[in-house]
Order: sequence, then structure tokens, then C-alpha cells
Amino acid sequence: MAGLPRSGSTLLSTLINQHPEAYSSASTPVFDMMANANQFIGNHELYKAEPKESAVYELMKSIPRSWYHDKTDKQVVVDKSRAWTNQFQYIEFGEFQTPILTCVRDLDEVIASFIRLVKKNPFKGEGKMNFIDRDVVLQGYDEINDHNRCLTLIGGTGVVGRHLNQLRDIYENKNQDKIHIIEYNDLVEDTQATMDKVFEAMKLDPVPIKKEGLKSIHAEKDAEIYGLEGMHTVKSKIEKTKEQPKELLGEEILKACEDTAIWRTK
Repeated sequence: MAGLPRSGSTLLSTLINQHPEAYSSASTPVFDMMANANQFIGNHELYKAEPKESAVYELMKSIPRSWYHDKTDKQVVVDKSRAWTNQFQYIEFGEFQTPILTCVRDLDEVIASFIRLVKKNPFKGEGKMNFIDRDVVLQGYDEINDHNRCLTLIGGTGVVGRHLNQLRDIYENKNQDKIHIIEYNDLVEDTQATMDKVFEAMKLDPVPIKKEGLKSIHAEKDAEIYGLEGMHTVKSKIEKTKEQPKELLGEEILKACEDTAIWRTK
């Protein structure tokens, strides 16, 4: 599972886990472990002296299977990491199946969702600075404010901008058949029909989806790791946020978010 942040991937995982034959993870380091192992081996002088490509392939396959050694009772396991979006080489290495479940959302809604989250977690010099403000500082801005937060998020190295660029690469390289797009608004407003299509993509029979009394089976340490308490919290009832992006974002940011929904391009 991959896609844009703040676009429903945590909710999607929670709904997938309602299926008795499926398991969907929290965000994992599986991709990074595979990529780091491949790079380490490929650069090692002893491997260069006598390469053994078949062994590398076996190692790549073993990493995800070892990570999910306790989920062998499930017919389908979904690994969640935004890094999967454009990494088809590692998908082949690990013998993962496509399409990649890819969550998307209008960019102004994504940015506004982050700003709302930051406002709920004001940094007072205690604990951990959230990763957005940290990136604002690293980008060299003189002041931490909502405008600079937005510019940092949508920039090419920002957590939103870089994943949007990965999606652009998918479409520019005509690999869209390898992803299954899930629009956030469809997931929230037409949940059952959207999940029926998700289960079809996973080659599973559909099941009735419960929309209330929801609770994630994962407990991610959002405040400790990201400085943003509630970043992966699932509401007990599926409902769309009523607050509009224009109430939080300036005109420059709203303009920058226009015409960025590459997944709707015919």
C-alpha cells in the first residue's frame, strides 16, 4: 500500500483488516530493509569478487516473508509503505503482487489536514518537534509559520511533494496498470463500493464493511516518533472533515495545489 499522506491509508488498513482472509500492516521498514540489503551486498568487495545473483534474489524474497512470519494464516498480506509507489524492481524481488493499493486525495485537502494536525500539537519547547517544522528549519526558512509549512510540504523534497512526483512518474511511464487508485472521498463517502473494488483487486471475495465502532489494530507511536499525536488515529465513525482547505490555506498555496490530481488525467 502506498500513495499520498493524509489520504486514508490508515483507514484503508483498518477496513482491510475487517476481512477474515486479509491482513494490512501499519507503515513498515520492509522496503528499506530490502533496498539497504541489496545496496550493501552489491557494493561489498567479496560479492563483487564472486557475484551470486540467485542468492540475492532469495534474500530479497526472505525479508518480507520473515517480517510476516506470524501472518501465514492470511490469504493476503498488505505491506504499507509509501516507498513502494515507484519501486517495481523490489516488488519483483520480493515477489509481491500488483496492483499497489494507492491512496490519493486533492492536494489542498492533504495540506490542510497536516496544518490541522500541527495546530493540535503545538510545540512548546518540550518533547519532540514535529517533522514538518523540523523540515521547515532544514529548508532554511527564517520563521516557522503555516505558509512556510505548506511550502515545505509541497516542495520537491517535502513529504507531500516527493510522493506526488512519484505518482507523476507512474503516469508518465505508463505504469498506471500496476496501481489501484483509492480516492479518499470515495473511501469515506462510498465505503462499501470502494472496498468491494479493493477486495477484487486483492482477489478476495467482498465482505460487509462496518463503518462505526472502528479501531485500528495498530498502535503507532506518533508523538514519540513524528511529534504529531493522532497522525495515525482512526476515528470510530467514518465521516469527512467539515472544515474546508480555503479556511486554512492562503491563496498562493491553494493556487499551487490546482491541477495536481494526475490520477484523474485521461
